[in-house]
Amino acid sequence: MSVAINVKPDKIAKNYGKTGALNLFTCGAGPALAAIFTNPMEVAKVRLQMLGDGKGSGLFGTLVNIAKKDGILAVQGGLAMSMTREFFKCALRLGLYNPILSVVHTDPSSKPKLTTKILTGATCGAISAFICNPLDLTKTRLQQTGSSVSAAVSTLYSEGGIAPFWKGTPISMVRSMIFTSVIVPTKTTLADIVKTNGYFCGDSYYELICRSAFCGFPAASLAVLCAQPVDTIRTRLYNQPVDPVTKIGLKYKGVFHCASRIVAEEGVLALYKGTVAHLARYAPHGTLCFVFIDTICQMFRDMEAKRLTRVWEDNINDSFKKIDIDKDGYLDLKEVSKAVQLSFDHPVLTLQDCTEIATKAFSGVSKIDGKIDNSEFLNLVNHIQDQVSAMIRRNAFNKIDLDKDGFLSRAEVKAALECIGHPKWELDLPLDTKATILIEKVDANSDGVIDFDEFSWYLAKVTGPRAKKELESQILQAFLKDTGAVA
Repeated sequence: MSVAINVKPDKIAKNYGKTGALNLFTCGAGPALAAIFTNPMEVAKVRLQMLGDGKGSGLFGTLVNIAKKDGILAVQGGLAMSMTREFFKCALRLGLYNPILSVVHTDPSSKPKLTTKILTGATCGAISAFICNPLDLTKTRLQQTGSSVSAAVSTLYSEGGIAPFWKGTPISMVRSMIFTSVIVPTKTTLADIVKTNGYFCGDSYYELICRSAFCGFPAASLAVLCAQPVDTIRTRLYNQPVDPVTKIGLKYKGVFHCASRIVAEEGVLALYKGTVAHLARYAPHGTLCFVFIDTICQMFRDMEAKRLTRVWEDNINDSFKKIDIDKDGYLDLKEVSKAVQLSFDHPVLTLQDCTEIATKAFSGVSKIDGKIDNSEFLNLVNHIQDQVSAMIRRNAFNKIDLDKDGFLSRAEVKAALECIGHPKWELDLPLDTKATILIEKVDANSDGVIDFDEFSWYLAKVTGPRAKKELESQILQAFLKDTGAVA
């Protein structure tokens, strides 16, 4: 039996949803959903990049021409394959980023360097591009020809079996490395800047979406500009005709030949052909990717919070039922006293202390009828925990206060330090000096001794997460643990 339950539900881990299978799913699902909205721009971009004679009619003109020629649904050509490709490629490209970064950057107290982020992004990009190259190639063929998935796959297979599905893998890996090494570090860096300056730091979905969009749009735009020349070359290589016998491209022999020929025949700016369409498609797409990823992740975090709340509520109800010995649906003073005695079998607390704690807590919560129902139980737990904490602090203080004058002198602090076996400090100081330093840190009114209020204040301070980093605080905390004041 225990009434020492959490007053609030357990907190969700800070990295919940950012590691493991759930992270891979959210990093894939977000971009897949974003593809529904931006796939027409991708179709137009591919068509524009294939117009080597420069007679393209622009982004929206291309979309109109596609709709007129092939029907309105043609502007969503290859949507299923595009969503599939986005899911699997981004699950690897974005989903592997945090796990790999945690391996190469092992110091949780500092932020990773920008170069570390860039190299991590490039690694994720290379892995995703190699594994997902068949999906990339099939998607591009679908958007260029408007054929079905089976037809595109059959055509690729007829060009030489399995090998053609990895055609252009090196250039695809280079593009993905450039793209990922720019977009992810830029987004995470901007997110750190935004949080540091206090913008969009709330917990609402509105602020989450604003934060994701504010950081995602410039990151996606910069990535497009950096990777566009490689993207153009890759598209040309993917879609060039091949010799039916040798299976070698008829127009371009390789990456450098393709680049040099484009520059020679069409000019340097031809490498940026389709940039407007690419920006029009991927700047919103990248923004939506991060918005959907962060939103889906937050949805899972909210679901986990609700689950923990249900567990917490069940724990409270179970605790109430265990304490309610006569099963009448109410708690009386005798039942509460018994529960405190069983729950706090503590070396510092006596049976009399437990009875006193139960009486004070019960009188502070119970109504005129002298009983506590389930709705008042949580308030009772709060009171009990407050009373237990105060009692433990008082008893620990009394144990250190050898002369029982209500103050801790330097001699008493020194004796306490001797009792716990001389814990290591940063400097090997004499015990008298350690006692003096400790008193100076705790003695708020500078009267040379420590009273109970100062003792309680410092105890609350040293049991906080920041104060645990202070070397001197370990002395008092270790002693209090030895006396049973700290669990």
